[in-house]
Amino acid sequence: MWFFHEGAPIELFILDSDGLKTLVLGKNPDKGESLQLTIPANVWFASRVKDYKGFGLVSCTVAPGFSFEDFEMANKVLLLTKFPNEKLIIEEMTLR
Repeated sequence: MWFFHEGAPIELFILDSDGLKTLVLGKNPDKGESLQLTIPANVWFASRVKDYKGFGLVSCTVAPGFSFEDFEMANKVLLLTKFPNEKLIIEEMTLR
C-alpha cells in the first residue's frame, strides 16, 4: 500500500494482463488523486512525479513482509515483448 504525505502528485503505472493502468497519489480527490493506493500482487509497477515538477513524499507498506529474494527488477526486452502497446512508458521506466 502506498501513502501520499506531501509535495507534487505521484503517478503509479501498473502493468498486468489487462494492460496499463495509471493511478495518482495526491491530496486532491477532486482531480482524481488518492491519499493511499493498493498495488495488487504479481503486477509490474513504476512511479514518477506527475508532470516532472517538484518532489513527492510517499511511503509504502507491504504485506506479507518484503523479502529481497522475491524481488525482480523489470526487464525492458521482456516487458516490450509482452506489452508492445506500452512501449513509451516501458522505455521511460526501465533501465535495461
